[in-house]
Amino acid sequence: MTTKQFIGSARRIIFRTGHANRIIVSKESRCLSSKPSYYHKPGSEPLKQISIGQLLDKAVEKWPDKPFIFSKHQNSALTFSETKAQVDLLAQGLLDIGLSPGDHLGIWGVNTNEWVLTLLAAAKVGIVSVTMNPAYEPPEVKFCIGKTNMKGLVFDSTFRDKNLYEVMTKLVPEMTQCEPCTPFRSKEFPDLTHLIVFSDCDETLEGTYRLDDVFEAGKGNEDRRLVAENLIEAEDPWNIQFTSGTTGDPKAAVMSHFANVNNSYFVGKRMGLHLKNHVILCQVPFFHVFGSVLGILGALNHGAALVLPGPLYHPDESVQAVIDYKCTVLYGTPTMYVDLCAEVEKRSAKEQEALKKQGVEVALTAGALCSPVLLKKMHDTFELRVFSLYGMTEAGPCAFQSQVTDTEEQITTTVGSVAENVEIKVVDSEGRMVPMGQPGECWFKTYACMIRYWDDEQKTREALTETRWLKSGDQFILTEDGFGKVVGRVKDLIIRGGENIAPKEVEEHLEKHPSVREVHVYAVSDERLGEDVAVSIRLKEGTTWSEDELRAFCKGQIAHFKIPKYIEFVEDFPKTTSGKIQKFKLREMLEKKLGRKS
Repeated sequence: MTTKQFIGSARRIIFRTGHANRIIVSKESRCLSSKPSYYHKPGSEPLKQISIGQLLDKAVEKWPDKPFIFSKHQNSALTFSETKAQVDLLAQGLLDIGLSPGDHLGIWGVNTNEWVLTLLAAAKVGIVSVTMNPAYEPPEVKFCIGKTNMKGLVFDSTFRDKNLYEVMTKLVPEMTQCEPCTPFRSKEFPDLTHLIVFSDCDETLEGTYRLDDVFEAGKGNEDRRLVAENLIEAEDPWNIQFTSGTTGDPKAAVMSHFANVNNSYFVGKRMGLHLKNHVILCQVPFFHVFGSVLGILGALNHGAALVLPGPLYHPDESVQAVIDYKCTVLYGTPTMYVDLCAEVEKRSAKEQEALKKQGVEVALTAGALCSPVLLKKMHDTFELRVFSLYGMTEAGPCAFQSQVTDTEEQITTTVGSVAENVEIKVVDSEGRMVPMGQPGECWFKTYACMIRYWDDEQKTREALTETRWLKSGDQFILTEDGFGKVVGRVKDLIIRGGENIAPKEVEEHLEKHPSVREVHVYAVSDERLGEDVAVSIRLKEGTTWSEDELRAFCKGQIAHFKIPKYIEFVEDFPKTTSGKIQKFKLREMLEKKLGRKS
């Protein structure tokens, strides 16, 4: 028997059944010709079995007088012990106004001290926070409140040129007939009873509490808070993150204390946050896991200080915050770093040289892939080391990360190596491992995996296998030493400057217009954002629609970053022989027209 014949026969195991013999391919034999694409990175130390409230308490024990938050735009600072005092008071206030452990509390606002305090206060007493993008338009807010059975919502009274209080009065008209600091009942949202405004104004708005009112309510008996704290277990849910998929509305990923406490710890440890008193420029928004998990919880784990340069991202404010607070670590998406480097270039040669000597040591980038050109630019601008991070919200979020020992080639061509306590495998379309070095879909098995998607068993089953492997949707190559390379996406998710956009969600909105016959939304490459949104539209006969009219149709209905930048009106679409639309060809044609490469 030849070697080829032997391998062929080894792949077939014959099972005798009642009526016939079946030939079945053994799963273990599929990779006889090569090592399978699987890697496990053991942990260097035990995982922490603690809640976020306990994490805060332990941080205060270790670093009571160290600074925790510097909010530049609010001209304020909080130490770890000052943070705990306010968190405990606010947590008690949330209970005293009528919220209970297990209730869902939305947080809809920009980066402030109060945002951090609210997140931690809810976690302290087992209230599950639901973090929301302040750019959401009314239909998106309506979806988030209804989807998660939200009982309370803490929100900014205004955002940019929008009055968010007026938005809420239209969504919940019953609130205008209710006295301030009084729960109400909503016909549209039967679970929603409490609206709390991030406001320091003297007058409380109808149907709402001010955050100050909740603090005031907490100045009473602390027994209820202590009982609630003692009932929390590490595996309990603490946060719901909205994460865009590829089929319409965002999914609500439920995360546990255990997952995010530990994932943020190991990310910070690999970066060296535990080695000195680091100061982190946190220019990423808190409503994403980058800001809330890697930022807030990472700082609690390692005694680092967070600097909030402004309520929203502005590169000039970020650069000035680096100078003013002597930041040693930068957190941002690739788009932010493009802008930061451009902002530094505007400054004088003397200021540029001073920034190089400022003492910035590390930049963490996530949300999209960094190009080799940008990595070099960041190093030249700040003389720092860049750490890439790859994963997904549902994975806690980190599954791969750069490390100090990585070579320049590994930094510029991979997303880093497998994170501690994480298993990775790369599979084909049937879920079978491909040989090492071959592309396939990347799957994660991790302690930091989400619990489930809230109120969506079908999507949970689609994302998680029976044995808790989480599907990334990314086309990936795994190396034998545990490094990963993203080579494409199974999903057609658009990642615009770190924002995840589901094409289906935008398509479903555009399809509401009476002139639209068929519409397809897809990504197009962009030097600054990584990707931007493009759309190709086939109109109904005898109708017209302009680009300006399309954008006006989207304004106020979907978030500004989801509105297509590139609009093409077409007669037909490229299709496969079976009639499926080929979005990659739409992208190729548009990028050729624009004179750029994918």
